[in-house]
Amino acid sequence: PELGLNTADLRLIYVVAVHAQKDVQVLLNLPAPPCPYGDMIPMAPEMACRSVKDINLVRINLTFTPPWNPDIHVSDEAKYQMGIL
Repeated sequence: PELGLNTADLRLIYVVAVHAQKDVQVLLNLPAPPCPYGDMIPMAPEMACRSVKDINLVRINLTFTPPWNPDIHVSDEAKYQMGIL
């Protein structure tokens, strides 16, 4: 949130699975385990999934494997906005 970039551009979302029962499971990472926005970051993909018609259940799971690395995970557009490209 402090960067003004979304979870997709930061590539914090590792997996999105939609099951036959229209349940959605999202696996995402945080920039760092002690991230001060750790409670807020999962809210964006959860709200996005809940906004889709006919979705039943949304599960957001956090992982730190593999560790998030801006050199690998951040899109070029986000790197440009962050001033590192």
